[in-house]
Amino acid sequence: ENINIKGHWVGLFHLTTQGVELDMVEDVEAKKTYIKPFIQSSLKKKREHYLEDIRRAVVSQMKEK
Repeated sequence: ENINIKGHWVGLFHLTTQGVELDMVEDVEAKKTYIKPFIQSSLKKKREHYLEDIRRAVVSQMKEK
């Protein structure tokens, strides 16, 4: 929650034959009406940032082994 939105999300990781799949379920609402058109693009950027953070962490762990 922040000054513009509130809600929650759940991320489920699944091991597949190709690697790992991540399902994200989000339940988010705008606190201000004028924010509504921007929620989806904002969440997309946050998801991309989260995935990049995970990739970096995995690569870092692999390099340490």
